[in-house]
Amino acid sequence: MCDQTLMQKALFYLNKKDYSEARLVSKLADLNTAESEIMAVIARLKDNGYLNDFRYGVNRIRILQKQLKSRAYIWQELSSQGLSRELIEELLEEYYPSEQELVIAQGFLDKKGSNKSLLQKKVLLSRAGFSESIILHFFSDGHGNRTK
Repeated sequence: MCDQTLMQKALFYLNKKDYSEARLVSKLADLNTAESEIMAVIARLKDNGYLNDFRYGVNRIRILQKQLKSRAYIWQELSSQGLSRELIEELLEEYYPSEQELVIAQGFLDKKGSNKSLLQKKVLLSRAGFSESIILHFFSDGHGNRTK
């Protein structure tokens, strides 16, 4: 496939949805194109600002926060999209600080757990990827003791 056609295909994909660099490389590789051609197109896309993993990560975090997802869930999602560990740590530190997870968890409980028992609420939070410290925050008696 010629470089221009590959660039058009990459732009077509990016016009449909946002991609991380790793995911777009994978998508273009499905076209049975030489790796050198793919990497040349990726470099041009990055140079022109069409492809940016930092921006992609920020956007994904914002979307997933609106969906009331935990930091652990978001970590896994970003990792599965090919973002580096260092970038994920930087993004979460800046755009999803630990204290914000309490607010997200409260929203999650309000939405999903209103008719549930205490145990069911704990299980809901755990399955959604919220940490034990977040869960204990909601289910302690104010003195650090767990409620039953």
